Amino acid sequence: MEAHLPAKSDVELVNNQASKQVAKCVSVGIMAHAQGSDKNSIAIVIFGKTGNGKSTLGNIIMGRKSFPVGSGMNSTTLNRKTDNRTEEGIHLKVIDTPDFISLNGHDRSHKDLTKEVKFVKREAKESSARYAVLLAIRCDIRYTNEEYDIYKQFKKIWGRNLRKHLIVAFTFGDKRSSNIKKDIENASDALKKVLTNAKGRFLVFSDLEDTNTKEEQVEKLRVMIRDSKGMKTR
Repeated sequence: MEAHLPAKSDVELVNNQASKQVAKCVSVGIMAHAQGSDKNSIAIVIFGKTGNGKSTLGNIIMGRKSFPVGSGMNSTTLNRKTDNRTEEGIHLKVIDTPDFISLNGHDRSHKDLTKEVKFVKREAKESSARYAVLLAIRCDIRYTNEEYDIYKQFKKIWGRNLRKHLIVAFTFGDKRSSNIKKDIENASDALKKVLTNAKGRFLVFSDLEDTNTKEEQVEKLRVMIRDSKGMKTR
């Protein structure tokens, strides 16, 4: 009895089907891996007035000197800067934004500000499972109308859902002379409005603490973001 070999077209059909099946399995595997890691990803956007310690705040969160810190009232963050950190399976992306109103002459047009804010919002939303927007405010000096104007402008460009992601980050905590809750009780109406927008979410950060204490500050931030359902992006 003669053995009949399959036609060439039949062999090509089988090979094509096998290739598609392998490609499908690989694709599913990659998607599953991406979704698994994506659930543990957090993006943190930092904004605020020049001199309020935005870059220092970013360095505390990163656990290293990722962002240049200037002295005096001249802004060192003229362009958006980003860094990443993975700790205990949690991936953090920190975005240090340019100052809205720089005190060294680099004022930005409304068009430029709108473009920058929308880009940062899109990056935070698309690159993480959760994201938070940290408004850096010094807790050792009076909250000014200029700062409130910066916040209102930022909120207008970002959109109404900013409230779901907003956290007030009080900086220079080492210079605080009284209890932060008492300071809030006696705060200006403008600052109270900001805290209301943030649904009462706030944390105090100090750069002069030891490494362990700084890590505790970061852990409190991670827990706050994790427990806030509105900060989910998907």
